[in-house]
Amino acid sequence: MNKDYFERLLDNLALDLDALADVSPADAARLRAHLRRPSDGDGRELAAGYAELCRELTETLNRRYQVADPFTSMAEFWAKADLQGAGQAPGTYWDTYESGDRRRLEQVVATTFASPRALLVNSGMSAMYCVLSALLGPGDTLLTHDRGYFETTDLLENVLRPRGVEIVRADLGLPGTDAHGDPPSVVLAETVLNAPGCALPDLRPTRAPESVVVVDATFTSWSFDYADICRAVGSDNVIVVESGAKYVTRDASIGVVYAPTALDEQVRAFARRTGQQLQGRALNAVRRAEIATLRNRMAVHDANLVAFCDVLADSGMTITTGRSAAAARPGTTFAPLITKAGAGALVFVTAPAGVPAVDFDRVLDDWRLASGGAVAVRAGFGWDRTTGRSYRSTRLNQPDAPEYLRVSVGLEDDRAVTGLASSLAAVLRRELGG
Repeated sequence: MNKDYFERLLDNLALDLDALADVSPADAARLRAHLRRPSDGDGRELAAGYAELCRELTETLNRRYQVADPFTSMAEFWAKADLQGAGQAPGTYWDTYESGDRRRLEQVVATTFASPRALLVNSGMSAMYCVLSALLGPGDTLLTHDRGYFETTDLLENVLRPRGVEIVRADLGLPGTDAHGDPPSVVLAETVLNAPGCALPDLRPTRAPESVVVVDATFTSWSFDYADICRAVGSDNVIVVESGAKYVTRDASIGVVYAPTALDEQVRAFARRTGQQLQGRALNAVRRAEIATLRNRMAVHDANLVAFCDVLADSGMTITTGRSAAAARPGTTFAPLITKAGAGALVFVTAPAGVPAVDFDRVLDDWRLASGGAVAVRAGFGWDRTTGRSYRSTRLNQPDAPEYLRVSVGLEDDRAVTGLASSLAAVLRRELGG
C-alpha cells in the first residue's frame, strides 16, 4: 500500500476523534492509542491499522446512536431542532427527517468540494433517483448518452419513462450532438462515458441555458471541484452526483449530491419525503479524515493508473482510460480537467479490431492466479487493492453489452503496481497467442 497516503489518513483521523467530546475518557484514550504507530511501519501495516481504527470508531459512535434525542421540554425541542436543521448543533430530532450531525458533515463535504450545498443520501443510485425525480415530471425531456451505467438505465426506462418523462438517447461522445429539437429539461452525462472504451461527453451543443445539467462524477470523484465542473459545462445550473461508496468510504453505502442552493432545496425536499437521507449508523462510518485526504487519494490512483498502463501498453490489447480519452479529444467538456487533475482508477481492456472475441472471464481468473491472489475479482471500483471484473451481456449489464475487462487500479506502491500490470500483460499476450 502507498505509505504516504495512509500516513496522511492517520494524521487526519484526529479530525474525527476531536468530534468525540461526549464519549467516555476510556473510549477516547483507546481510540487515540491507535495513532501512536511505529515510524518504520510499511504501507500494509498502516492500511490495516487505519481500517481497525475506523471499525472501532464506528462501533463507538454506534453505541451512542439514537434515532431521536431526548429533551426536557418542547421549548428545548424546537430550539434544538432549529439549530440542528441549520447544522449548528449535533444530534437529531428525528433521523430520517433531519439530523444536525448529517447537516454538519454535509457542510464539510460542500466546503471541501467547493460546492454551495451538499446532500448525503443512502447510495449513489439514491442520489440519481432523488435528483431526477425532483427535476422531471410528465412531459419533461431527459437527454442522456446512448450507453449508460446499467442501474441508471434501469431507473430511466422502468421508473421515469412510465411516469411520462421522455428519454432521448444520443452518442454524447460525438461532436455536435443535437438529438432533440426542443431544449431538454435535463441533460444527464458522466464525466467519462460508459464502456467498453473510455470516451468523454461534449455537452456544449446539447443543452439550452434553462437546461439543468446533471453530471455523474463517480468515475473521477474529487479529482476536481464542483466549481470546476460548472465552469467546464459553462453553466451554474449544474447538479453533480456520485457514489461515495467508491472512494469516500468502504464501510457504508453513501450517495452525494452537490448543487446550488435552490436546486439543493428541491432535491432535499424529495429525499426527505421519501426517506432517502443518509441514516445515522451509516453516517457514523463516514470519516472526515477520508474527506480531507480524498484529493490525495485520487492523485495516488491516477499516478498508479499511468504506471499500470505504461506496462500494459505491451499487451497487444486496446487499452483506454479517462486520460487517453482526454488526449484523443482535448476539446470536449471535461478533457482539460482530466488532463490536469487526473482520471480516477479505471482501465478498460478490449480486443483490438479484427481479433475474435476474447474470453475475459478466463483472462481475469488467470491473472488472479498469476498474481498470487493479489488481484481481487469483485464489482465496484476505487478499492485499496487492485481489482478486476469481466463484462458481457448478463443480468448485471445491458443485454447488448460488449465484452471487456475493467480494472480498478488500487493504492499499492510502485513496485506492486508494475508487477500486477506485468502479470496481466503476460496473460493477455498468451490469450492472443503471443
